[in-house]
Amino acid sequence: MSVKFTKTFSALLLSGALVFCACESKLDLKPANDITTDNALVTASQAEAALIGCYDAFQQDGAYGQQILWGPELMSDNCSSTNTDVYEFVHCTYISTTGRVVGGTWGSMFQAITRCNTLLAKIDGISMTDARKRQIKGEALGLRAFAYLHLVRFYGSAPIKTTTADAYSQTQIAKNTKEELYTQILKDLLEAQTLVFDRPYGTDVDRGRITQGVVNSLLADVYRTQLNWTDAAAASKKVLDNSLYVFEANLSNIFPTKLKKESIFEIQFAGNADGYNVLPDLILPNPPATYNFKKFLIPVRSFLNAFNANDLRLKTYMKFVANSNEDTPATDVKDELNTNTFPYKWTSPNGFNSLDNNPVYRVSELMLTRAEALNEMGYPNPEALTLVNRIRQRAALPAFTQDSVPTQKAFREQIALQRRLELCFEGKRWFDLVHQLEVNKVNPGAYDKTALDVIQSKTGQASEYRLILPIPRDELLNNKAMKQNPLY
Repeated sequence: MSVKFTKTFSALLLSGALVFCACESKLDLKPANDITTDNALVTASQAEAALIGCYDAFQQDGAYGQQILWGPELMSDNCSSTNTDVYEFVHCTYISTTGRVVGGTWGSMFQAITRCNTLLAKIDGISMTDARKRQIKGEALGLRAFAYLHLVRFYGSAPIKTTTADAYSQTQIAKNTKEELYTQILKDLLEAQTLVFDRPYGTDVDRGRITQGVVNSLLADVYRTQLNWTDAAAASKKVLDNSLYVFEANLSNIFPTKLKKESIFEIQFAGNADGYNVLPDLILPNPPATYNFKKFLIPVRSFLNAFNANDLRLKTYMKFVANSNEDTPATDVKDELNTNTFPYKWTSPNGFNSLDNNPVYRVSELMLTRAEALNEMGYPNPEALTLVNRIRQRAALPAFTQDSVPTQKAFREQIALQRRLELCFEGKRWFDLVHQLEVNKVNPGAYDKTALDVIQSKTGQASEYRLILPIPRDELLNNKAMKQNPLY
């Protein structure tokens, strides 16, 4: 069975979670999709609706509705599938006409950017408190940076758009370089850092909004990507020092994500037509999934073998079904697919209307980011060892001693392994493999495995151009200034 989905979005993605500071008691929120430059963003209520519309773009199928999470897992060495809908990502054979991820993620990210740009252009002229304006502006800047971070990672480059387009000529924009994109991302994040509050809404809904914790998590992520270890360590420390975020002692308290204490940022879903999550039905077995079909993410044996047999994450992050009704893939010698194992960080499919949120940043990831940065700044580092050991011990694994990881390289590989095991199915693995390649370029031999090794195993050639996706064909047709990524 092949599954395809279409979704119609309204701006009210955070159903029941819309909490405002110093706003009207009754809000008439018009969907952001219906707001035009003539009628939009005149009142405070419209500004609030427009902000929700910015978040709504990240709910879509091309974003955290599904593709941003399963795409990088299938491209990597974690998972595979025999569902023809995701064939190109299993085999790294994506082309410009591939709809999922290639076209979907590009479209969703630029929809987010367009909505953020419109809000940022109008917010100063709206009658509302200065404090609320600052928060809205900071959230929009943070979301714009978040969108551009995905574009630069998936596609390598993209046009920078920071204003609204009032004429056709303003839509014909060439790609900026990767370096220019990161400069813009940091500019937006550093400005957002001066505007947003720690807890702007005063409830757990803050875990689904851009806050100081989210901005610092994004900064730590960007600095790590740039191999800026000093700033990555500092930004991640700010998050870890924030008492709002808790490293859970019990793995069962983390998933499914629904504004959990370990969450720093979640993409929220209401479980209805205004905001529904289809991902759980795409990856869970039936039952609990609604239907039988070849699922999008099947952990491969080499990934499962990377876990220690006593690792509690095997039981909590995955579901083993000895006699599943699911149409599991036939055994594939290359990928060793027929494992009867499924991701289980999501537990409630609800007929493609899951209530489960999707994770973006958790405390454990920031712990690993800081540990990696400290290790790169100098070995040995007792704090880095402690951070990794807390994650291992939560999973019922023994703590490392200095003798267990006697060299910087040995510890580096262990940190990378913990990222792979801890963050599995969260859309991180492919970009970690690319990151390991970038580290190897400045420190040859730092890692034993990189994204090029995975491409080699899947295509027979270590083709560097496949580290990023092609620019979607529709974008090339609509934007005459756009050039395709090399070799696509």
